[in-house]
Amino acid sequence: MVLKKDKSQVSLQAPSGNVPYVPGKSYASIAFDAFTPTLQRLQNEADQTAQANYFQDFQIKTRDQFDKFRNEFAMDPDKMKAAADTYSKTLLDNIPAAYKIQANAMLSAYSQNSIIYASSNKKQFDNNKLISDRDTKWNNFNTEAEFSMRNFNNQELNLAITGINKQFKNNLLQINEIGHEDYENLVLNNGLVKEKDHVTNIRNQAEALITSRGFHIMMSLYNNGQEVEALNYLNDFMNNKDAYEIETDEDFENNPISKTVDNLYKDDDDRARIGNNILKKYKAFHRDAIYGKSKKPQFSLEDFKEVGQPLALDKFKGGDVSMD
Repeated sequence: MVLKKDKSQVSLQAPSGNVPYVPGKSYASIAFDAFTPTLQRLQNEADQTAQANYFQDFQIKTRDQFDKFRNEFAMDPDKMKAAADTYSKTLLDNIPAAYKIQANAMLSAYSQNSIIYASSNKKQFDNNKLISDRDTKWNNFNTEAEFSMRNFNNQELNLAITGINKQFKNNLLQINEIGHEDYENLVLNNGLVKEKDHVTNIRNQAEALITSRGFHIMMSLYNNGQEVEALNYLNDFMNNKDAYEIETDEDFENNPISKTVDNLYKDDDDRARIGNNILKKYKAFHRDAIYGKSKKPQFSLEDFKEVGQPLALDKFKGGDVSMD
């Protein structure tokens, strides 16, 4: 490049490649760079606010939906799981990618808690039903056992004693069968009943059946005109004697219930308690047979309002009952 000055020429050489190049920036660019951290912070805050608002709405709607599931499938964990899985998958398919991880965690928690809730409810319901069914089963057994022996106490003595003993033996075997079911369902598999309590129940059922047998034998004797013999039978029972023992076989004697009954008969305290219970039932029957069942006196308030009665109108003066 040549420049003219005072008619002289000056020759300028181009910059050599050894001088570094520094790109220039405008004032606007410099100002933007200065505000970049602030703009980034504002963007982050906006994103966080948007996410918070999204998940607040998400949580409310999800909670309400799972509350409906928990009401509808409160005791059905299978249906609860199916409903939760379907709802969660459908929801996740429509959630923005940035929110999927948190949304999936929230849905998983709701689903797991709901399934556990339904499972616990079902287990509690099933356990309560097992106990309720056990009680119903024993109540039905006791009613039928009593009925089966009562059917014979008005028969001729030999037929009555044979029938009562046969029903007694069959009912003892039923106690063993029902007791075995209880042990499997309530003691061994679920732990709903302690083994000690289970054994006590079997013992009580056997004792109640022995009491019923003794009472119906005494009634059979009474109904056949042998009231003295009925009392003698009870006295013998108290002294571990039984004139009308049941016929047994090897299978019956090897049955666990047979040992339970033998122990009750052989123990003096148990036998005395059973004998007293037989006597109480017999006394109640004997009293009703002679005097009839007691009845409550009929009371009518209107009868006391008749003339001459304590509540008649002429007995009242100025709000007080006259003592005259």
